Amino acid sequence: MTSLAAQLLHDSLHLVFAFYALVVMSHFALQIFFADRGYRKALRARERRGPLSSLPEVDVVITSYNEDPEHLRSCLESLARQDYPGVTRIYVVDDCSANRAELLPVYSEFGRRAGWSMLLPERNRGKRLAQDAAFGHCRGELVVTVDSDTVVDPDGISEIV
Repeated sequence: MTSLAAQLLHDSLHLVFAFYALVVMSHFALQIFFADRGYRKALRARERRGPLSSLPEVDVVITSYNEDPEHLRSCLESLARQDYPGVTRIYVVDDCSANRAELLPVYSEFGRRAGWSMLLPERNRGKRLAQDAAFGHCRGELVVTVDSDTVVDPDGISEIV
């Protein structure tokens, strides 16, 4: 390759890179613009709507598989401390964990609470099918899924609603 051809290739690549950088920055700026516009529109709609006339019923689905009992307990305790004033039902699905015997005391403790259900299928079918098993029991207007190792802030459900 001659030095003239190499210089032409070098300059062409610089132009292509500059064009690509311009496209990426423009895309980012448009994302920010439209996200802000949508957020402001949602705020205006919320202000016009005012407070909710009735609170929707919320069902929370937690799938568990070989979870550490203390992590699961922390998750369930955080859901028990929710400040949401509406009806909340909790469905915990243990997808046939190998350590189910260790988890049974946690399931027993929380399963005695009103609005809490523990689903214990006899075979492992995977997270999505475990969630689907719980969805079949849900009756709420909103369904929230939570991982079994997640601690939810006390206002978590209220903020979602």
